[in-house]
Amino acid sequence: MGRRRWTEDERRDLLAAQRRSGVSLKAFAERTGVPYTTLLSWRDRREVGGRPRLLPVEVARDRVLEVRVGEATVRVEPGFDAEHLARVVRALRAC
Repeated sequence: MGRRRWTEDERRDLLAAQRRSGVSLKAFAERTGVPYTTLLSWRDRREVGGRPRLLPVEVARDRVLEVRVGEATVRVEPGFDAEHLARVVRALRAC
């Protein structure tokens, strides 16, 4: 039997559950059976200094876009105001 493959949604959900649980990453790993080093690797790839990592993206203005900041999802319709979206994302990051 090979290694367990986790989807991006599963990884995100497990990391969110760990943050909500209030227990250490190691204790959460023991409770769930997910290897500690696996959780640590996922967290480190997603976050820098405890905050979500932001990556540069190119936005196609003719398509619906979903922006996820922590637990929040912002649905952005075509023709959006980029400056307004940036303010919304900054406000969500501050929460």
